[in-house]
Amino acid sequence: MSSDENSALSFVFNTGIMKGLDNNTFAPDKPITRAELATALKRTLNTLEVAEPVMNDNTEDAPISDKRVIENPPLPDKGAN
Repeated sequence: MSSDENSALSFVFNTGIMKGLDNNTFAPDKPITRAELATALKRTLNTLEVAEPVMNDNTEDAPISDKRVIENPPLPDKGAN
């Protein structure tokens, strides 16, 4: 196992993303089931520190250069498909 692979394995084990087999061993060549993948993804999302998005409908602080186009969108050409 390479150093990078060992680091990745240590990370997923130490963060609890993956817990390995019943006896705390890993089988990297064993196919993963959908349930195992879903569990690993859920645990990964739980370990991430994600900031809540800030929604701001005030366009005064973010001027839009094509505001005219957005306010008055061009109508599609009737002959175009």
